Amino acid sequence: MSIDANQFKAAMRCLAGHVCLITTLSADGSRAGLTATAVCSVSADPPTLLACVNRNSASFHAIQRRASSR
Repeated sequence: MSIDANQFKAAMRCLAGHVCLITTLSADGSRAGLTATAVCSVSADPPTLLACVNRNSASFHAIQRRASSR
């Protein structure tokens, strides 16, 4: 059975997914964040999540700087 790419895309749009808020507070106190659906757990020890953030996102650099400073 073959499924047309457009039919597949239409079906995938109907899937319910979770939404996570990814937020950070920069050194100067400004806030940045976004909503993400591409998030999964990586490890319980230490507690680690994987969040896929587009590099063109307005929040990407703020999140990256905060993550690098830990």
